Amino acid sequence: MSIPAIEEFEIRVGAVKDYGFDYTTYGWLASGETISSSTWAIWPAITLSGAQNSAGITSVFVSGQQVGITYKLINTITTSVGRTEVMVLELTGRP
Repeated sequence: MSIPAIEEFEIRVGAVKDYGFDYTTYGWLASGETISSSTWAIWPAITLSGAQNSAGITSVFVSGQQVGITYKLINTITTSVGRTEVMVLELTGRP
């Protein structure tokens, strides 16, 4: 995938961790604007669960990672005024 990651993390094999974005701290949401929809994807595919979207903050739990594999966790949002943004985290599986 060619989308650059904005942050990189290590995730231990066997861990179940939540990751997300606070779009209010990025200054991305205008006053009164909200996130209407938030979708998550991960490549290569592993388990995503418990996605949340509240008050400008989106998150999802990640599990099933393998040692040495780097994953791109992708969050796509659409706002109440019709703007769309795609944010990416890079996660690398560690023992």
